[in-house]
Amino acid sequence: MSVTAIVRTEAGMEIVRGALQLSISWSLLDPERYPLLSAVDPSAVTLFYTLHIPWLLSEIEALTDASTDPEQRIALDEASALARISIRGPGRYLVLEGNDK
Repeated sequence: MSVTAIVRTEAGMEIVRGALQLSISWSLLDPERYPLLSAVDPSAVTLFYTLHIPWLLSEIEALTDASTDPEQRIALDEASALARISIRGPGRYLVLEGNDK
């Protein structure tokens, strides 16, 4: 699964962009354990607002801890870094654009 991750302001200005190459689709994750990550649609846009980011970061950390795949861990580290950038200022959000169309 390929995901483009973008941190934007409420006005739509792009702050930073990254590409995540995931070895598994997050939509296949257990929704009870990873409710936010499992909601990421591999073929659509998913938005996470500042309110969601702490919860999202805890899911990313848990998935990183559970992963033995080095490539998956790299993608999760990148996702974590972008999520942290999104909470550094007011009016920012994280956009995950699934590229499996």
